Amino acid sequence: MRPGLAGYIAHHYTRYLGDLSGGQIIRDKAERAWGFPKKGEGVRFYVFEGISNPAAFKREYRELLDGVRADDLEKQRVITECKRAFALNTAVFHALGEEFPLSA
Repeated sequence: MRPGLAGYIAHHYTRYLGDLSGGQIIRDKAERAWGFPKKGEGVRFYVFEGISNPAAFKREYRELLDGVRADDLEKQRVITECKRAFALNTAVFHALGEEFPLSA
């Protein structure tokens, strides 16, 4: 695996598999809590119009990940960076929650 590829794979994984799964829950809650239009402005980051079958996409995506040629060290780098990306996403949501509390 080329240098830097682990980070790219990790953040791509977090974006597509994370946001395609859990992001749909976040989108739905944001639409209800703040009155955003369904799949419109304010939640468009979580809309994947080009993916007609999320389950099939995720299955094929995982198969591609399984086929990536990497040694154990590089695989660990991907895992570490995935955890970092998830922590960064979590920090963004905490900051947003402080700035825009639901009780406001």
